[in-house]
Amino acid sequence: MTIKQNPYGVGYSGETVGQFPATCMCCHFEFAWTGPAARRDEPHTCPPCEAHTRGPQPERDREHAKRAVDLLRRARDMARSAKAAEKWALDKAREAGRQTAAALQSRSRARFILDWVRDRHVTDGRSCACGVRGCTVAGDFSEAYGAAGHSDLRD
Repeated sequence: MTIKQNPYGVGYSGETVGQFPATCMCCHFEFAWTGPAARRDEPHTCPPCEAHTRGPQPERDREHAKRAVDLLRRARDMARSAKAAEKWALDKAREAGRQTAAALQSRSRARFILDWVRDRHVTDGRSCACGVRGCTVAGDFSEAYGAAGHSDLRD
């Protein structure tokens, strides 16, 4: 199928147009080439080089050097940004780990205290081990944990 340019100036008819990675024949930098898929393997020239391909060689070399320095600066900026994002994510993960450890330690202390209190108020069915007549602590524990859906404090 032949590729025809759209008479309205928008894309091509009969072929899929997309962006494809390409290497410029002039400066050898990679760039995103836009065009029909059938022509993506052909040699291409990047937009900045299209303006100077017919100019003198020293001028082209100066332009390539200038672009190389600019691309290097942008690559370094991107690397710094990625490093900062990585550091932020690692710091956030460490902080979440510290918070989790603190929460688990707090829960462990609370369970220890509640176990200690409950163990001192064990009933034999008639009286509490604490010796207080009419102690309701054991009943309160059972009621509270039953209402919360727990069968036992250790769950």
